[in-house]
This record gives sequence, C-alpha cells and structure tokens, in this order.
Amino acid sequence: MHSNSSLQIENRPTIVAFDRERDKSEQRREGQQTGGTANYVILAELLLSFTGAAGARVARRMLYERIIARNLTRKKAVAVLLIGAGRSGVNAANQLRAAGTLRPVGFLDDDPKKTGLLVAGLKVLGPVSLLSSLVPKHRVEQVIPCIPSPPASCCAAYGRHLNCWA
Repeated sequence: MHSNSSLQIENRPTIVAFDRERDKSEQRREGQQTGGTANYVILAELLLSFTGAAGARVARRMLYERIIARNLTRKKAVAVLLIGAGRSGVNAANQLRAAGTLRPVGFLDDDPKKTGLLVAGLKVLGPVSLLSSLVPKHRVEQVIPCIPSPPASCCAAYGRHLNCWA
C-alpha cells in the first residue's frame, strides 16, 4: 500500500466519473437555488422602485399644492364658494387654484351623502340652503354655480350681496 495518489484507496482506483456526476448535480442544485433567489431580488427591486417612484410623485404634488395654498393666502385671494360637488365642481376648483386669483372655500351640494366629505381637497359644507349662513362665516365674496341647472334662488336671492357667476 503506497499512497502516492489521493484517488487510490487500498490500491484500488476510485471511480472518477461518479464523482464528476455528483459534482455536476450539486452545481445544478446550487444554480437552481441561486436562480430562485435572483427572482426574489428582482421582484423586491421592482416593488421598491415602483413604491419610490409613486412616493416621489405624491410628495411633489403635495408640495406643489402646499405652495399654491400658501400663495393664495398671502395674496388675500377672493374667497369663492362653489355650488355643486360633481365633476364640474372639481374641475372648477382645480382651475381656480391654478389661476391663483380666487380661493375656493368649499362646496355646497344638496346630496346628503356628500356633506362633510373632502372633494378635490375642499370640504362639502352642506346643502345650498345654508348659503346665507356660510357667506359671512367664510367671508365669501363670490358664488360660482357648478351644476347644469343652478337653482334660481341662488343668484336671485343673494345676487345683491354676491358676484354670482352662471
């Protein structure tokens, strides 16, 4: 028994092909595990990237809206009350904010489900019947009807005191 080679045990040669096959199967298993881990890493990176991009957009918009609100209060913009909290009311509120000369105070809407809700960042203060009590409270100078057919009482009854746009 001479041990010149590590491949021989008791003068018998070991089967090298068997060892090579075993090594290949171990490498395949390790490769499959690495591939699975890589998929999780890619998925995690995708989710983090999406969350980061969405967060940046939300932060930018909040900052932009805060700057606009600050500018409106500095300029002493004209307080405006919007009648109708539907699509046209939301569009009107956004356009008024962008223009910067008029400051929307809130919405009046006869739908009781909307009372108290925030629509386009403005509170729905109540039904149109509360118009006379809300004007002095919020120092409203203009009322803008944002509904397809505004009630005649809106402009007729309060037209003397307010600049009512139709």
